[in-house]
Amino acid sequence: MTIVVKHATSVQGAVCADKSVNAAEWNADHIVSGAVSVLGLSAAISVVEAAISALSVQHSSLSAEHSALSVQVSNLSATVSSNAAVVSALSVAVSVVQANVSSLSIEHSSLSALHSTLSAQVSSVSVRTSDVSAAVSVVAANLSALSVQHSSLSALHSTLSVQHSSLSALESALSVQVSALSAQMTSLMATKGVVKGSQVISVSALTNVSGMSFSVGAGNTYAFSYMIIYQSLAPASGLGVSVTFPAMAAFAARAQICSGVDGTDSLFEVAIVSSGDRVQALSCQTSVSTRSKLS
Repeated sequence: MTIVVKHATSVQGAVCADKSVNAAEWNADHIVSGAVSVLGLSAAISVVEAAISALSVQHSSLSAEHSALSVQVSNLSATVSSNAAVVSALSVAVSVVQANVSSLSIEHSSLSALHSTLSAQVSSVSVRTSDVSAAVSVVAANLSALSVQHSSLSALHSTLSVQHSSLSALESALSVQVSALSAQMTSLMATKGVVKGSQVISVSALTNVSGMSFSVGAGNTYAFSYMIIYQSLAPASGLGVSVTFPAMAAFAARAQICSGVDGTDSLFEVAIVSSGDRVQALSCQTSVSTRSKLS
């Protein structure tokens, strides 16, 4: 395609003194060969725009990859920093190990010198071992003799053990019998007889008669009996008696008091079932003395 173009301005003469322009050529039409038409340019522009769009897509993809790579680079930077700290700590540890190695080297040298000294001592001990072996032989002979004596003592010990077992069984049986006898003796020792002089009681309330009490122990059985001879200045008021005691597993007692006028067959008898339980006769005989029993 041939395109004809023309300058927008015309030239009348030379522009500068040392230069000249051919006005006829300047003002003539010019033919441009090989030029692309406007339609061809549009198609080319479309192709270029399509290429630009493709490049834009690639740019977006590359931007996303760049962001991902930036994150990875940040992670790698953090890892590098952490590894640097670890490397620093390892360097310190290596320095410590190197110091320990140096110390161990010094100790190794000392141990080597000590080993040499011990080797010399071992050589000296080896010389003495022969003498010790002879002494060991003598000791072995003595041990054999002692072993024979030990066998005899073992047999004697077995015999004594059998006798000891028999004595232990006998001791256990005797211990049971002693315990039973001890309980019986405790009960027997609680029995006693008391003869008292006169005691004046001038109150109507219960009053302890001195010297008539005895101690009791847990797990024992006791029996008691009191014989009381008394006089009363008021025969119309009978005698009142009781007994006091600590907590008992079982207790039983009765009081017998003569009641009524002299020469009359009248016996007042009442049971006592609790500590301080008072037994009171209606009257007493008019004789000089009378008797009551509490058991």
